[in-house]
Amino acid sequence: LKVLEGHTSAVGGVAFCLDGRRLISGSWDRSLIMWDVTVGEAEKKFTGHTDDIKSIAMAPDGSVFASGSGDGTVRFWDGSTGNEVGEPIDTHSTGQQGVWGLAFSPDSRRVATTGNHTVQIWDVLTRASVAEPVHIPNGGNFIIAFSHDGSRIAADAGGRTVRIWDSVSGEAIFDSLKGHTGSVTWTAFTPDGQQLVTASEDATICRWDMKSGALVGKPLTGHSNYIWDGVLLRDGNTLATASEDRTVRFWDLKTGNQKSRFLQCESLVYRVALSPDGSLLATAGFDGKVYIWDMKAIEAVTEPLQIPRGGDYTVVFSHDGSRIAADAGGGTVGIWDSVSGEAIFDSLKGHTGSVTWTAFTPNGQQLVTASHDGTICRWDTQTGAQIGKPLTGHSDSIYNGVISHDGTTLVTPSADWTVRFWDLKTGNQKSRFLQCESLVYRVALSPDGSLLATAGFDGKVYIWD
Repeated sequence: LKVLEGHTSAVGGVAFCLDGRRLISGSWDRSLIMWDVTVGEAEKKFTGHTDDIKSIAMAPDGSVFASGSGDGTVRFWDGSTGNEVGEPIDTHSTGQQGVWGLAFSPDSRRVATTGNHTVQIWDVLTRASVAEPVHIPNGGNFIIAFSHDGSRIAADAGGRTVRIWDSVSGEAIFDSLKGHTGSVTWTAFTPDGQQLVTASEDATICRWDMKSGALVGKPLTGHSNYIWDGVLLRDGNTLATASEDRTVRFWDLKTGNQKSRFLQCESLVYRVALSPDGSLLATAGFDGKVYIWDMKAIEAVTEPLQIPRGGDYTVVFSHDGSRIAADAGGGTVGIWDSVSGEAIFDSLKGHTGSVTWTAFTPNGQQLVTASHDGTICRWDTQTGAQIGKPLTGHSDSIYNGVISHDGTTLVTPSADWTVRFWDLKTGNQKSRFLQCESLVYRVALSPDGSLLATAGFDGKVYIWD
């Protein structure tokens, strides 16, 4: 992860150059910055707009990139040097008071803009409008997208709908696709042209069949606040969405399922862009920073596990890393798949007090738990069944534990001021135990198993042979 800092206000748009090495960001501070993402440094900062920059788009041929602003202009910049190219487009002539959405046609010859309830297509070379503006009384503000063959345009049509036009004639193909309960904030065609994907302020994603205009399945849910932007990954089947809930989430467009990995960001995420080779993802938001993520090493790999009555005291991985166990509240423990987050055993109940410690045996066949009730339980990880009766011997809460390296012996410290030893095969307490000078809160075993460390409320650490 690299963090690019240079803007003094929210970042309104980001786009990668075709070389994948440089990124362009445009900000509400009215400036653009060209970054070298390999070193995380700014190469050039340039200005020209007199109001917030709302959108950035890179021409598919890489020759220029464009910036749209609240000042009602679209400016063009050389894709290699960043120098401004030619005169800006002044959209005021078509009634636009600001440029919020911006998209190039696949051949890089046309650019479409949205703003002030108007969609307009412009010739990049002449800067002239190429068709009559399309006025949308309640829409035409946020988003615009060309299909990959350039024949269609999609834009928000107001009333929580999206509209699709023929990009040459301006005739409506689908006048009002309704599936959202909030304004449509982003849209894109899939590479094969078979679907249109939309995202909304209602935090959902909709997929539309481009032959019939029908909604494909149910709206996709997972975000908890507005979705502001999205990008289709190179496989054409994975969608990444950026949200005000401070996350970027990933979706399988064939199944409609959310993928397990997601990105947890430091502020609401306003824009997202993918490098041409698909190896880097750029995110930007209201903190004015741009974050560069390595797609092969995404830092957060699964959705947080929400445990209404638990998730407070203990969590542990199995030795092969495939499972996670944690207290699940009400004297129970749960086991989850560490990749998908799916529950394997939702609620293993054997204790009468809160579960304070848990561990898998080295061979993964058992899960061992300890509790405030002073007992120890053993669980078969294949069936979820409890093995034998709870082990008793402590007279107060057990706070911690450690399993010997061979997996046969358990050591537990307790508020009863003792450390006790247990045979995990038979469930019997071993005859020896340690009498300590205060309640014992933590234990640790040396790597070779020859030394045991105990620590408690007296502030001392004891080393035992």
